[in-house]
Amino acid sequence: MIKYCSSCGAQNIAEGKFCSTCGVSMEDIPATCSLAMGTLLDNRYEIKKLIKTGGMGAIYQAIDKRFNNKCAVKEMALRESQGDSAYLTHRFQEEAKLLRTLHHPNLPRVIDYFIEKGTYYIIMDLIEGQDLDEIVHKYGNPGLPEEKVIKWSIEVLDVLSYLHKHNPPIIYRDLKPANIMIQTKNNQIMLIDFGIARSIMPENINTMTSVGTPHYSSPEHFEGKACPQSDLFSLGATMHHILTGKIPTPCMFKPVRYLNPDVSLEMEIILERALALEIPDRYQSTEEMKQDLTELMIKSKKTSTLWVPDKDREESTTSKSAPHEFATRKKEESAVTRKKEESAVISKKEKPPVLGTELLRKLQALPDMLQAFMKRESRENISKPAEGGKETKTFPEKRFNSPFIDEKILVPSITNEKDESTMLLITGGEYWIGNDDNSPNAVELEKPKHMVTLKPYYIDKYQVTNRQYCKFMNRKRMEGAEEQWIYISDGECKITKMGGRYRVEAGYEEHPVVCITWYGARAYAEWAEKRLPTEAEWEVAARGTERREYPWGNEWHPKKCANRCFGGCSILMPVGSFPQGVSPFNIEDMAGNVWEWCEDWLNAYPGSELQNENFGTEYKIVRGGAWFLDNPLHFRTSFRRWYKPTFRYYFLGFRCCKDPM
Repeated sequence: MIKYCSSCGAQNIAEGKFCSTCGVSMEDIPATCSLAMGTLLDNRYEIKKLIKTGGMGAIYQAIDKRFNNKCAVKEMALRESQGDSAYLTHRFQEEAKLLRTLHHPNLPRVIDYFIEKGTYYIIMDLIEGQDLDEIVHKYGNPGLPEEKVIKWSIEVLDVLSYLHKHNPPIIYRDLKPANIMIQTKNNQIMLIDFGIARSIMPENINTMTSVGTPHYSSPEHFEGKACPQSDLFSLGATMHHILTGKIPTPCMFKPVRYLNPDVSLEMEIILERALALEIPDRYQSTEEMKQDLTELMIKSKKTSTLWVPDKDREESTTSKSAPHEFATRKKEESAVTRKKEESAVISKKEKPPVLGTELLRKLQALPDMLQAFMKRESRENISKPAEGGKETKTFPEKRFNSPFIDEKILVPSITNEKDESTMLLITGGEYWIGNDDNSPNAVELEKPKHMVTLKPYYIDKYQVTNRQYCKFMNRKRMEGAEEQWIYISDGECKITKMGGRYRVEAGYEEHPVVCITWYGARAYAEWAEKRLPTEAEWEVAARGTERREYPWGNEWHPKKCANRCFGGCSILMPVGSFPQGVSPFNIEDMAGNVWEWCEDWLNAYPGSELQNENFGTEYKIVRGGAWFLDNPLHFRTSFRRWYKPTFRYYFLGFRCCKDPM
């Protein structure tokens, strides 16, 4: 006999008084699996064996004595705490009647229902096979093959489509691996354990009890406001689990390829949308999600190889030091990838803004050489360092190597007193940013190439570190501020709080601070008497006057930044670990390690034909790529990414700017 916690869903022994996982009292929770073998229910159904137990009861295999065939008996563990007896009886009868009307090849048929000795029972077809929870457990980490997950997910979407098209829609509400059975006879899915499904009525949408499993439930589900998009969120969480082999943390999903490098970028983008915390940011229908999965299934059969320098290709196939090697990875960036990366927020002017509009051409393979750009000629006029810094000095003249251009840049610097950071001067003037149609790797959001006029500014040589941010938090002494600034409860954040003060885990003092919101980055900048860089300032500092493809030049080199590409360094590194990857202005880590928050809201560039209702209001720009990525596309100096300013991820950090005084 076992009990399931009503708070966290954890399994406990029947004799336990408190949940072994979350500590909630278990005294009022009845034990499931209460029927002895041989029990005869309703003078018709003889219990033969226990199939499974769960938070809502137990399922048994039985024999229907009337017709002498096998069936499944679901015992509902309803409690007085869920409502009075009359309400529970009415709810049970209404749900059972609803379930009997459903006819779909991937749903078990409801045969009968009744109440006996105060316990509620539903009789269904017996489905023989294994559920995905069992299959994942046997398969182990890092998870099941993507091709199988796509096939099964499409079948689940067919069932959800059937349910959601009812009037009013039927919400499954508890989609998870344990409720998806793979049938032995035909290897097709069957959506089981349908006892908590119900039709959402307008009059009770805000008052009904929230039922489901926390690890797979959407934010609105916890508020008792489940909708069709809630089922799509739960499917995304289920896919995340079976692809990685790891049970997800409720509403906190790490990118799937961080946990399983064999998952395609296209799949990661699909899951990113399915698992969006806000309903409007998700897939709005089963058909929409099914279309993307079907397209991925078709395109995954067609592979293309990204160009890799010969030297790096040889190193990546022979090196054993990096945890993940991808020298033979295929299908890195198909048309689906480009479409999903950009069209989730963009559409052409001649069409109304619609998520999922096809905008981007198919990605071409990286060329062996990129065309050299005209370099800016007037580099002699270097502004004087700002006054007020603790120490001012000028770097010796240094030569930065490029495949095409020899450029000499004198880089004055200051030390900012407040956070003891080194800042380098970028001279004011006119600079080209963005890309045009002649750039082989440009995406629509980077177009068109256009000129910006910048005033002189200083920018941090390094990303802000844990040590620096910890100092800021202790100086500010604002109780509860971390809730808006940084997510210190995540194990990826190396800042912890003890005795009312913040400290950095030993060995991570000089790593870039992560799990930072845009507001947390801005708060630090204001405290340090700085500001966040505009994305134009960031791009100029990264690519220089010659408009480099990457900070170090126009050829991709995975050994010059923290990344997972083809044997690169696939972990977060201390700042300044890749001096060979500096920008023309001697600024470090402008590719890889962490995405960096910028001041700007996401918007189309001047002259662009792109439009979206969320432009300028919804997302903040981040630049530079991050250590867990494995596609050179994201590390280009012109690449634009976006996140909501409240997001706190283990790959989000920042650096600051300062105006000369």
